[in-house]
Amino acid sequence: MTSTPVSTPRPSHKAPPAQPIKLYRSVISGHSHRVELFLSLLGLPVECVDIDLATKGHKTSDFLAMNAFGQVPVIQDGDITLADSNAILVYLTGRYADDADFMDKHCRLMSIRKQVRDRLKRKRPVKKPKRKVKSKRSRK
Repeated sequence: MTSTPVSTPRPSHKAPPAQPIKLYRSVISGHSHRVELFLSLLGLPVECVDIDLATKGHKTSDFLAMNAFGQVPVIQDGDITLADSNAILVYLTGRYADDADFMDKHCRLMSIRKQVRDRLKRKRPVKKPKRKVKSKRSRK
C-alpha cells in the first residue's frame, strides 16, 4: 500500500473533516476513480492509499476488516468506514455537499428525461415490415 496525500481548497460552507479522508483505491478501478473525482469536486482533503490488486492487497486481513468483500473503494472519515462507491457518494453528498438535495434534483431530471424519451417513442410511426413479393418463378 502506498499513500499519497492530496489537498485541494474547500469551496463549501460546510465544515471540512478534521483530518483528510482516507481513500483506499486501485488506480485501475473505475469505481475508485468515481469516488476520488467526487472528493476533488467537493474540495475535500484526501489521502489516497493504493491497494495493489495483483498482489492480493485487497485480501489482507487489515483490508478485509474494513470491507469483508475485499473490494475497493473504501473510505475512512474519522470513525466512519464505508465501502461501495454508491454508498460513499451518497454519504459524501449528505455530509459535505452545500446543496445536499442535488441528488434529488438529479433523480427528478432523469425521470423527466425518461418521460420525454418515452413520449417521443410513442409518437414515432411504427415501421411495418415489408411484405415479401413472390416472384413468378417461385409460384410454379
